[in-house]
Amino acid sequence: MGTHDKEGRSVQYPNKIRKNTWPIAGDSATDLIKTNYHVMITVDLLATPEFQAFYLEWTKNKSLSEKKRIIIPSMELKNTFIPSLYEELHIFQYSGSCDYASLLQNLKSMGVWLFLTGDDKKAEKVIKASRESGAYVRIYRLDRDGKLRNYKPLEFNRNVPQADAFTMPNQISPIRRVTRKSRTAPITNDVVYTSDNHPIKLGDEFMSNPQSITYQTDKLGIQAKIYQSEWLTISYFEDKVKRMLEKPIKCEGICWPTDILHNAEGEFVGIIVPTAEGYQLKQQLMGQQGLETTFPEWDRKKLTHLTKTILDKIIYLQDMNVLFGLVNPGAIFVKDENHVFFAEMDTYQIEGFPILSYEKVMQAPELQDSNEGMRLYTKQQDNYEIALLIFMILLPGKFPYNKGRNKSISESVKSMNFAFRYGRQGEEHGAREYFGLWRFVWSHLGNDLKQAFYYTFQKGRAFSTPENRRDARFWQRKVRELEHELSNPYDTESLNIFPRTFKRFSGTKTITCIKCGIDHPDFYYRYPEKRICNSCLGQPSETYFVCKTCNKSFYYDFGTLFKYEKLVETKQFSMPTHCPYCRSDKRKCKRCGELVPTYRLNDDGLCYDCAKIVRNQIAKRYYGKCGHLIELTQGQVDFHMKKFGNLPQRCDQC
Repeated sequence: MGTHDKEGRSVQYPNKIRKNTWPIAGDSATDLIKTNYHVMITVDLLATPEFQAFYLEWTKNKSLSEKKRIIIPSMELKNTFIPSLYEELHIFQYSGSCDYASLLQNLKSMGVWLFLTGDDKKAEKVIKASRESGAYVRIYRLDRDGKLRNYKPLEFNRNVPQADAFTMPNQISPIRRVTRKSRTAPITNDVVYTSDNHPIKLGDEFMSNPQSITYQTDKLGIQAKIYQSEWLTISYFEDKVKRMLEKPIKCEGICWPTDILHNAEGEFVGIIVPTAEGYQLKQQLMGQQGLETTFPEWDRKKLTHLTKTILDKIIYLQDMNVLFGLVNPGAIFVKDENHVFFAEMDTYQIEGFPILSYEKVMQAPELQDSNEGMRLYTKQQDNYEIALLIFMILLPGKFPYNKGRNKSISESVKSMNFAFRYGRQGEEHGAREYFGLWRFVWSHLGNDLKQAFYYTFQKGRAFSTPENRRDARFWQRKVRELEHELSNPYDTESLNIFPRTFKRFSGTKTITCIKCGIDHPDFYYRYPEKRICNSCLGQPSETYFVCKTCNKSFYYDFGTLFKYEKLVETKQFSMPTHCPYCRSDKRKCKRCGELVPTYRLNDDGLCYDCAKIVRNQIAKRYYGKCGHLIELTQGQVDFHMKKFGNLPQRCDQC
């Protein structure tokens, strides 16, 4: 048994067979030896027959197992005897690594790790540590034959007992009028009191909505939510909060009320909630500029992990029968990819207490024409909004529909014409799609997730109707698959939140753009022979012309230049001689009233066609010296006056 220390990073493991997917249930020790994954075990396995079977198969492959070892962390070995049977085990030793978080922080640069364990608590510690350190880790158990068995984290196995969940009534709870002594709500520097009459001083404002203001307080870890005075004249929030307090939710990141607050007169004024931390999801993470400013070091792995963290909270709330009614990204705060806070929990739909704020474009298509004031939502309608939230996180801030020819975005939601293409060569696609950057982001999401979004947001597809919509657990699986794929992507461009080109696969034919230097797939070139990608076609070329009207020099962009060059070759086309500004300066023809570029009007204010008609009209009739009638068109009059200074006195025959 040897010691594997920090300098052991240089050890090269065999790479005869490279797997791009995690090992699956039923894989053996022989299968693991042939992968790139590092294998670490916890000490609890040493006394089990399962690990003994696994170890015996591992050591049978002498030529491979001598280079790739099973590793056990040194911190696991306190007061533990290692049987001599396991002489091939290697102890992994790092100075200062006294727990899994610090250990994984040191090991994450080495690649992806598989942890084998039989201890649930230890497995949960490793999972938590991997999230904190950003290391890529997967936990497995062993079956009786020493083969891999999938491990499901406790948080994903957790189902809220039906008795602990809220009920789902179909009627709105009654609301009473409340007579109050105080007509004003507390503000900054005022003192309010808990149900046990403990004073709390209100500090700076943290956030607000039309119904309430949330303040910092002089107590560590809590905030005070104070309702606006007009909302304190009815019982809605007081009754709702009291019902919420009957089922205390203790889930990290869920800012559930912990107590009520009253003023000096003993009247209900608000609630105590755990402190929310971080940045608003809507303001700082649903847009390229906000993301790059707030989390400049993030890549798509971290954004995907954040999405999974948010889904963990949503699943818990759905199991408790707490409905969003309206997903509000402004009430979700992000500290990092592992720590998310759901504020404003009292604004969600709980039992017969409906939501109070509406935003039609964020709601399901069947609700776009609904004119109901207060209404109770269903889980099916909530499922649409959850899918929408996940879409707008993974494509930061982008909406699955664009307005197109519809009068409003609400009309587009009802039409359900998904804006992104899905399917082979456009066999299935949305009516109108986003271009450039967003097409790149879409292409890197992974086929399964793209299919799920397409089936949800495109009318007539598998998940587009209320009864067929998928819940948060479905999206959690899809997001987990994407996170797994990103642990070892074929195309490293997939790791960028905003990729610079389409996703490339093995066998994809690419062309290097001579302007941006990016290897784009060949289909992203309108003029492949020019080797300038579609993104760069809008850049100015070196070819220019001088406008005949304003005499300014104008450079063609590559797209316009290539188009004109092709027209010149195929249709005897002449290159433009007037700049875009002169072409856009238009006036009405004095004869036909049509708007035409000013440079196409003659001195009399006539367009070319009208001037031609006028030129061919008889303008002069008179008798010549020969006695014959002479008739001249306006064009002939202009010609003679310009060339001779007078009109002819003899007819053509003379």
